[in-house]
Amino acid sequence: MKYLFFLPLVVWSSIQAYSQSARIYYLKNGSETQDKTKAHYYRDINKIDSKTYFSTQYSVEGIKQSEGYLESLDPYVLHGENKTYYPNNQVAQEGKYEHGRIIGEWVRYYSNGQLKEKGKYVTTPLKQEGTYVNQQRFVLEAYKDSTGKTLVENGMGEYKSYYPDGKLYMTGAYEKGEKTGLWTGYFPNQEKYFEESYKKGMLQSGISYDSLGNTYKYSQVEQIGEFLGGTNQMYYFLSKNIRYPKEALASKTEGRVFLAFDIEKDGSVSNITILKSPDQLLTREAVRVLLLMNDHWVPGRLRGQPVKTRYNLPMAFKL
Repeated sequence: MKYLFFLPLVVWSSIQAYSQSARIYYLKNGSETQDKTKAHYYRDINKIDSKTYFSTQYSVEGIKQSEGYLESLDPYVLHGENKTYYPNNQVAQEGKYEHGRIIGEWVRYYSNGQLKEKGKYVTTPLKQEGTYVNQQRFVLEAYKDSTGKTLVENGMGEYKSYYPDGKLYMTGAYEKGEKTGLWTGYFPNQEKYFEESYKKGMLQSGISYDSLGNTYKYSQVEQIGEFLGGTNQMYYFLSKNIRYPKEALASKTEGRVFLAFDIEKDGSVSNITILKSPDQLLTREAVRVLLLMNDHWVPGRLRGQPVKTRYNLPMAFKL
């Protein structure tokens, strides 16, 4: 009997468990490559012990981008202290991850090393469609603008952020470290982009505008793209449509095919990439079924407006 498993993952690595150190090159889409000339970045991985690794990521020019501890390489799961860097080697942000989830206190800086903001991530149960899910939000302690002026102190104050050219992007109030009242965002031309109402850090309602003046109401700032009907329906679709290749059965070939693809604004699938696969027979079958899923996706949304999103889907073939 064959079993098919589908698990949501983000990044994978081919470094072997017995390796003490390795340098791995990656394409822009996150897949590994042996061709250094096509690489977008690389990581130096060092094994600390059986459950801990330390990863340092560089651009292909050798400029450090990030560093931090991992608990797993396959999948790539951050766990422990983590830092990201500006191209000038100044720290951009620093804090901790726990089993791949950002937690606790984080501090962010401007590229000149000056403090930008610091605060803490907290998790709150949120009821959605009759069930409770954990919602994570950032409780702000302090915030300064790029000139060094303090706008939020001890969780209280008026927050303003700007585009690189200095034009206003977003403004609103903080109370006890959480967003409160009306928040407003602007396009680079300073036309209104969105208005959001908050209470104790929770979004109550939002409305956004596109360049044509159309309006979009929403209750979540971001929504990831998903299969029509949800995850369970996706599993059902896969179980009904995947056919284990006869040749793979005969040769007892098994393993996981890691796919990445774009969910377009209209729900169609595009830009399919094979991140990792044990065999071409399994690859062809995985791609065939993914193409059957075309137009079965609900696009992601940002402030109510459809956006293209990237989706990772591993398909495991097991005899």
